[in-house]
Amino acid sequence: MRSLRWEVEDLACDISCSIDHGECFYDAEMLNEFIADLERLKNLAVAYYRENRDEKEVIE
Repeated sequence: MRSLRWEVEDLACDISCSIDHGECFYDAEMLNEFIADLERLKNLAVAYYRENRDEKEVIE
């Protein structure tokens, strides 16, 4: 199983490549995919935050 950190980094890299490539700003379908990736990144970031918070609480 991949860690949440790895998933966040991988998706962020995909998003960065989409920005560099730029077609997502000219093609409606690609823009929708780009926005979906941003939403997935947001959800992964929240999950990663919660996972770290929960781990921190167990340690303390």
